[in-house]
Amino acid sequence: MKRIIIVVDLMILAFLVGFFIGRATENRLGQYDDRADKAWRKVEKADTPPVTEDSDANQIEKIRTLYRKVFDRYPDSHWADDALYQYASRLAISQEQQFSMFRRLIIHYPDSEYADDSLYAIAYANYRLAEERKAVSSELAESDLYYDRSLRFFGQLLTDYSGSSLYNTSLFNRAMCYYGKGQWSLAQDEFRTLRIDLANDPIVHEVVYQLGRIAIETQQYDGAIAEFQNVVDAGLESLAPNAQFGIAQALFAQGKYEESISAYERTIENYPKSVVAQDACFYIGWAYQRMGKHDEAIIQLEEAIEDFPRNENASNSLVFIAQIYYDQKNPDGSIEAYRKVVDNKDNFSYDMRRSALYWIGKIHEEEGDTDQAISTYTMLVKDYAEHHQTHHHPSNNINEEYIQKLQADRS
Repeated sequence: MKRIIIVVDLMILAFLVGFFIGRATENRLGQYDDRADKAWRKVEKADTPPVTEDSDANQIEKIRTLYRKVFDRYPDSHWADDALYQYASRLAISQEQQFSMFRRLIIHYPDSEYADDSLYAIAYANYRLAEERKAVSSELAESDLYYDRSLRFFGQLLTDYSGSSLYNTSLFNRAMCYYGKGQWSLAQDEFRTLRIDLANDPIVHEVVYQLGRIAIETQQYDGAIAEFQNVVDAGLESLAPNAQFGIAQALFAQGKYEESISAYERTIENYPKSVVAQDACFYIGWAYQRMGKHDEAIIQLEEAIEDFPRNENASNSLVFIAQIYYDQKNPDGSIEAYRKVVDNKDNFSYDMRRSALYWIGKIHEEEGDTDQAISTYTMLVKDYAEHHQTHHHPSNNINEEYIQKLQADRS
């Protein structure tokens, strides 16, 4: 009996020890969760209303620090993935640190409600980087690197999170990556599939618009017009102006200049506040020039430049006017237009001003006004010492030796 009592006592002791250890662990877990909740409530209060990229830099840094405390100190808490996502979202979109944080969330919290958002953020950020690189560099390999990364991450999202609310958008952006890479056939196939699969999704109108753009790129102009007209008929304010402008562009590309002018005019009339309405004013002038109506072209382009001096087409149009005058054997009109380019440092690049000054000198030289040609070329050499970026640009041939030769020939 005594031995049995001892065994029973040991069993009771073990139970009591386990009970107190369990209670202690439970208390510690409770305290852990309480501290995590407190840290989260603190940052939630500080981030209401939400701090954005336009907020004060110190405030942004404060919010980042508070979010970081939550997921660094309480990685096993209910709020860790929330804090990690909010922290990553407040980092600059092009920073590798942001990608690292999103990847950390995906790896450590794959079941988080933010996992698909994080994967999408990485994919879309790479897409934007690809678009930016393509806009500033002619090196396709650099932009293609980011497009390929984007494709990989969108593909992962589509595979791992098929039930995500971002699924359809990811399908669309994957097709946009192919478009960005100039892989028209792949992009077209993807968009055609989406047109069927997403027929009841509002994004289908964007899909149709992109099919129109691809048709332009592949010179399927009648197809482009049909696709763009579908978008116009749908009446979406975000897409209709660009689609109507696209119709005009397709007609212009086919050499149907009168029809294109009518389409450009509809863009201006129906969507007067859009950027493409401004663009249409310039393209009408170019259409007139293609039709041989030079006077109408000059009037149209001069009005467009006056009305929209900051439009990206304004600078090229002034040079275009100068070239029209030159082709019309009107040296004075051409020189006057080129002079406006030279004198406007705010709206014209160094290369454009250098080129315009060269053409002023060239026209004087061709007209036999050697003194004015020498004076203009001397100014070119003095004030525009750096060569034109285009290596074979004729202005790069003007130097002291060339000027001296002109002087000698005059004698």
